[in-house]
Amino acid sequence: MAETIRWGIIGVGRIARRFAASLAKVEGAELVACAGRTTEHVMAFAEEFGCKPSPTPEALLADPDVDVVYLATPHLQHAPWALAAIDAGKPVLSEKPAFVSCAQAIAVTDAAERAGVLFVEAMKPRFQPLWPKVLELVDSGSLGALREVDARLGMAYPEEPEGFFAEPVQGGVLLDLGTYAASWLDAFTTGNPEVVSVGHEWAHDVDVEDAADLRLGDVPCHLEVSARREESACTLAFERATLRATPLHRPTELHVSYDDGREEDISAPYDGDDFTGEIEHVSSLVRKGATESPLMPHASTIRCARIVDACASGFDRLGVAMELGEICGRDAVFLNEPMADHTTFEIGGPADVFVEAPSVVRLTEALDRLEREGVPTFILGNGSDLLVCDWGLRAVVFSMARLKTMRVDANWIPKFGVARLYADCGVSLKDLAGAAAYADLKGLEFASGIPGSVGGALYMNAGAYDHCMGDVVESAMVRMPSGEVKVLKNRELGFAYRTSRVREEGLTVLTATFLLAPEDPEVVRRRIDELTELRAAKQPLDVPSAGSTFKRPEGHYAGKLIADAGLKGTRIGGAEVSRKHAGFIVNAGDASAKDVSDLIDLVRREVEATSGVALEPEVQRIGPYLEG
Repeated sequence: MAETIRWGIIGVGRIARRFAASLAKVEGAELVACAGRTTEHVMAFAEEFGCKPSPTPEALLADPDVDVVYLATPHLQHAPWALAAIDAGKPVLSEKPAFVSCAQAIAVTDAAERAGVLFVEAMKPRFQPLWPKVLELVDSGSLGALREVDARLGMAYPEEPEGFFAEPVQGGVLLDLGTYAASWLDAFTTGNPEVVSVGHEWAHDVDVEDAADLRLGDVPCHLEVSARREESACTLAFERATLRATPLHRPTELHVSYDDGREEDISAPYDGDDFTGEIEHVSSLVRKGATESPLMPHASTIRCARIVDACASGFDRLGVAMELGEICGRDAVFLNEPMADHTTFEIGGPADVFVEAPSVVRLTEALDRLEREGVPTFILGNGSDLLVCDWGLRAVVFSMARLKTMRVDANWIPKFGVARLYADCGVSLKDLAGAAAYADLKGLEFASGIPGSVGGALYMNAGAYDHCMGDVVESAMVRMPSGEVKVLKNRELGFAYRTSRVREEGLTVLTATFLLAPEDPEVVRRRIDELTELRAAKQPLDVPSAGSTFKRPEGHYAGKLIADAGLKGTRIGGAEVSRKHAGFIVNAGDASAKDVSDLIDLVRREVEATSGVALEPEVQRIGPYLEG
């Protein structure tokens, strides 16, 4: 009799229960331990399936009685627990999708290979008895070349999304079902995903319908998933026959239509249930001491995630990141970078690709390349006046944080009474005002407390205390939507209240020049100190925010209107109308973008109802596809 392989399960929800029930029927496999988030659920699971409850997942991973771990947690927890298991030397079978991004897939499979520890993604189609029959038929060569793949999977989800399906980053139907469809595309094609077209339908803040046309190598592929209808089939069109496997996610039937008119049906019901095959396969690998599955190798896990990434974004994230690494340097490019780390609200999901532009020249070169390829881009300054969606951004985000060069030219002072201050777009306004003061120049004191950068300040004509950027900017070097780089004079920049031509026409600020008058340095520094003290006294600077949430309505002050409506201290989740200054909505603790957005809308409704004044947000709300 084969050696019994002892399993531990992390996660005690619905999928774990189905897996445990199947495990009990597989010869040579035994469930010995379970772990999860709450003691109550772990104890109930352990009693139901006759295994020992581990006090924590870490304790389960340290348990010498556990030979292999099955991860049945929500998607976002797969990568950290897989890495923890690998570090503990435990083989891992992770429920699909093993990862929410290709970047995670690369990191974990690389760790598994370096440690010599087995990692397998539980991609159901590959472990069913029909799978080798399909491969045998395709590999026989009798069908000719592959012409097209069409993979569709739909299930009727609840009308109101629930559980992890409803959560940002790890939710939605593409991630939950699209990975099954991607596994068929991966198995029968080669090459990197080239996106032809994508479409998404969202409801209740999650994607519920997704469709993508891709090219993989020379093969046109269609992937479609739905949370609203039942459908499950993969069609493989070859030169001399068409194969249709059903159901796509756990196939048992294959219909073959030959071009000569012959029809053939191949049936291969699974033994036990749809978990049996993967349990038997992984148990056999553990017995052998194998470090990779021949049915679902690491390369397939990475490529499936890469295909799903491309379907979600509309471009091949990994491919674009590699291109940008050649232009900007590999150390400047990051995949799935949390935008919460780059906004003053400290809120925002991951950007698909995040680039720290190393120079203005490299920035323009990269933008030109992506524009030709149709890849969406977003220019990020200091992240102030910005609310990024909890889902993040399906785009390439260029951070200007490295572009911080400043230079003062005082040669004009004797003749014209002014000096020039040159600054890159990534210079913070605080540093800009500080440099002016150090050079004994006045005019930028008002900007010393504005939490923005030069580029962002010109974009919205930032201002405070009756002064604005339009008062001091002489010119700016900008990249036009056409890709042409121009120097625009002040009058050509179209400065107006909290806007400019930069904002209205989608220009990218590269550098700016300011005209400033000389002044006694003590006077300048005293004014900066006065404004700093004034801000600290009136504004909630001790908690994350995006500055003033609303533009000043003509003839009114937004903060007073909000306070008069009785909204100070009003909260939705972790977002709060500041008690110190009602014109600020702050992140009072773990606020989501949805919390802030909902609170902005609530404030607007209440203020209009009580005063008749319509507030206009100063904060720019950015959705996953840059539609605002």
